[in-house]
Formats: sequence, structure tokens, C-alpha cells
Amino acid sequence: MLQSPQVQTKNNMKSKSTFSQNMDPYRAGIEIAENLKGINPEIIFLFSSIHYAGSEEMTEAIYDVMDSDELLIIGCSGDGFYERNMVANIGASALAINSNGAIHWQLEMERGVGLTPYNTTIRCFKRLRKTCPESRVVVLFSDFRTDASEVIRAVADSDIPVLGGMAGDDFSMETCFIYNNRQIVTDSVVMLALSGDFPFEIFAAHNMKPEGKIGAITKCQATSIQTINKVPAMHFVEEAMGKPLEHLDRGTITVNVIHPDNPSIIRHRSLLLPRNPAQDTEIQLFGGIAEGEKVQLCLTNPEEIIAEVKSVADGLDQLPFQPLAAIIISCAGRKHLLGNKNKQEISELSKAKKIPEAISGFPSLGEISPIKTDKGYSEPLFHNMTYVVFAFGEKTV
Repeated sequence: MLQSPQVQTKNNMKSKSTFSQNMDPYRAGIEIAENLKGINPEIIFLFSSIHYAGSEEMTEAIYDVMDSDELLIIGCSGDGFYERNMVANIGASALAINSNGAIHWQLEMERGVGLTPYNTTIRCFKRLRKTCPESRVVVLFSDFRTDASEVIRAVADSDIPVLGGMAGDDFSMETCFIYNNRQIVTDSVVMLALSGDFPFEIFAAHNMKPEGKIGAITKCQATSIQTINKVPAMHFVEEAMGKPLEHLDRGTITVNVIHPDNPSIIRHRSLLLPRNPAQDTEIQLFGGIAEGEKVQLCLTNPEEIIAEVKSVADGLDQLPFQPLAAIIISCAGRKHLLGNKNKQEISELSKAKKIPEAISGFPSLGEISPIKTDKGYSEPLFHNMTYVVFAFGEKTV
């Protein structure tokens, strides 16, 4: 198995990533921990496919090898995993950090996100900010079986960047799991605050080609849109596409949601294909939407998705620091659209001169990220079909 080499900076901050495709959860945990224990990590970001079925044996194995109750573990299940040397549908990847005290990590968890997404998330976020008042960035993972727009609304007023994703499965939309130290939880939101004097950058790549006119949502409920410009939503979509919607269109269609107060801020929502496109007049999105918001249909293709990864690689090379590690949160819809080209979500990134040697991540069922503007980062936004990269390291001496 190829392993990422240990990265060591001038101040002894260390990182390393690894992966396992052993389907026995305890053995997979042992394999991961054995490959990471050499840097004596403070935290491990853990991402796995759904096939471990929520077994706590994986995290128990990691703690057994590390023999440290102070170790933090955070992460979730997704539609496969990413690692510096591997992209796969089955298995687990992990990224370990020993910041040598340069970064303080604070982890919080709250249950009940399914029925009360706003209240659950805001309780967790307020507790996190209280226990870590100097936090500079927050990483959030949530069960996807909720209204993600309400999760985002709970952190919308944050004065620091919030990024993360919705845990998922193998695109069957049935279940998911979130790693919270020794626990593997569902119906929960888990947050990690990072504080300290360290540089970071958040990339959110989602430049998709708009098709057709912009329309105003005139009737909707939660994630369902009934009418756009006072006509059935499906008619609006078909007019923009120039043809009826078909099952072959799965993964290629998104909707741009234009910020009502700032048109330069655009969110993406993937279109959930109806069971009977010829009869259904409503459209379903991943994530809530409100009346009065404006939308525009977007189409994408594998070449454009790969070009977005190349743009992130170019962005890494422009950073004023050498990234120590990177976490990737990429829409599972991108994976399905790319097919056997999915490995390019890593291989194209690896062409950057400043590519971190330690990388881990997962294909998600919804991405959370701010947008970088001339004035800094925007409010946290919920996206689909987006490629989010969180890169961080140490200041150049």
C-alpha cells in the first residue's frame, strides 16, 4: 500500500494520511492507526464508505493502538473516500495532525438534527463558541436526513468561516454515520473548532454553465418548488433544457440559487430526479429554498468538473504558505457524473507544486462552505455539485 510521507515543518507540526480497504472494521482501524501513530497525532479526520455499518470497532481499534484518551476523532461516512494516493468506493481514509500545540482543537456534538435542524445546530454551535472563543474556523459534519438549509441558517451569522458536509452512503439515500471520538452517531451534528496562529485557505469550486433565463420562485415548501415565475417548476426546467427531463440527466443538472441581497453570491442545489418526469410538475432539491429567491438552471459535464479541480490546484500554488494538510469534501453527484474519471479529483490536484502530502476526504450529500470574496469569506452556504478543499499549515518562518 502507498502511504503519504510524514510532513514536518520548521516548528515540528506534522501530518500524515493513509487508507485501508480491509472490510473488517477492527482490522481496518488497526491498519490505519499503525500507519499514523508515528507522528503521535492530536486529531484524526476519519472518512469511510458506508460498508462498515456504523461499527464502533474501527474507532476502538484506533484508540487501542494509539493508547491515548486525549486523541480526537472526527469525520463521517460518504460515497467512498479520497486519500492522497487512493480514490475508492469501499474502505476508509484518515488524516492525522500533530500541530505541536500550534492548533487548539475543540469538538462538540449534538443529537436531534433530523427533526429540529436549526435548534440542534445552534445549540451545538453556541456551546462550541463558548468552549473555544478564539476559534478561527469551524468544520461541521451533519446527518444528511435533515433540512440542510436550516443547519446553515443556524451558523449564518458566524463571524468566522464554517465549512463541512453532509454525511452520506452509497447514494442509496438511506443512512449515514458520523465519527465523534469513540462514538459513531446518527441524527447528529458534530463540529470542530480550530484556534491558534496558523494559515488556511478554503476553496469552493462550482463554476457551472447557466442555461436559460433566471426565474423567481413563486411557490415552494421546504426543498420542493411548485412554481417558478408562476408556472409549474418542471415546465421552467424543461424550457431551459430545451427538452423533457430524462433519467439519463441524473447528476448533470443543478440550480443556481442567487442570493437575494448579493447577486455575486451563488449557491448550488442538485436536482433530485422525479420518479415520473413526464407527470411530476414540482422539482425537488437537496436543501431548502424560499419564495422570492431567484434560480437559474445549470448543466455541467466531466470536462468542466475536472477543470474546476485544476483551478483549485492553481490556487494552491498561489498560497503564501505551504499547506500541511488538506480535507476534500466533494459532491457525490460529481463522482457519479465523472464515472471512471473520478480519480482525477485527486490526480489533477496532485499536479500542484504546493500539493499537501497529507490529504483525506469524502464524496458528500451536500457541501458547506463560504465563498472567498475581496473582503474575506462570505457567510456559510449550502452547496451541491461543489468541490471544497480546506488547506492549512504553518506560517513561513
